[in-house]
This record gives sequence, C-alpha cells and structure tokens, in this order.
Amino acid sequence: MKVCFVIENLIAAGTELWILRLIERMDRNRVQPLLCLINGSGAQSQALEPVDCPVLRLNLPSLKTHRTFKAASQLYRFFKKHKVDVVQVHHADSSYLGIPIARLARVPKIVQTKYDIGYWLQGTDLWLHRMLR
Repeated sequence: MKVCFVIENLIAAGTELWILRLIERMDRNRVQPLLCLINGSGAQSQALEPVDCPVLRLNLPSLKTHRTFKAASQLYRFFKKHKVDVVQVHHADSSYLGIPIARLARVPKIVQTKYDIGYWLQGTDLWLHRMLR
C-alpha cells in the first residue's frame, strides 16, 4: 500500500514530527510512505526530509499565486506515477490542494486529519473545510 502524507513544511514541532516518526516506523514490506511538501523550500524543512521516502517539494509558499496550477499538476502526476492508495492531508493548505487533486487522480482513500478544534476557521476557510469533507 502506498500512503502519501501532504503537509506544508517540515519543522521540529508536533504534527510534522508525528508524520516523520510514523514514516520512520512504517513496515516497508507492507506500506510505502511518500511525502508531499506544499512548500518545503526552507533549510530546516529540507534537513528533516526522510531519506528512504520519496519526497515531492512543490516550493509553493502560498496557494494564492499563479504557480498554484503548476504545483497542482505536479502533485497530480506524483499521485499517478506512484499509484498512491491513500492520501492523508494535514492543515489547511494541504487540504485545499491535496484533497481535490487526490480526487482528480482517483486516489481510492483520502484522510483529512485534524489536530485542533478549528477555532481559527472563519468565513471562507470554514466553508472550504466543510466542502472538502
């Protein structure tokens, strides 16, 4: 089974460290992890990248840029090339980009992980999260 984790960057903090530890401990005979970083261009993020896991760095600091469509195309091709079975998204931007592209790529399972109660979600963000679920 191929599982792709989608997150903005890698930093030495909660969710990001949890993903890295999970990737590190996965039984490679049963699960092949993949990692997509929406941005991933920072030195800290690159230094934390797992060595035995394919990584796609989109270098996209914001989804509100003309480069978003190119990044979406790269992500689509990544999902198709690796024949991803499960996409697990974390946080807002990874949900906004990862979920629609996973659906377009016909990824069989999509998991949206939430680690907070969404107190910061207002207006458009709240509507988008509801639509993606």
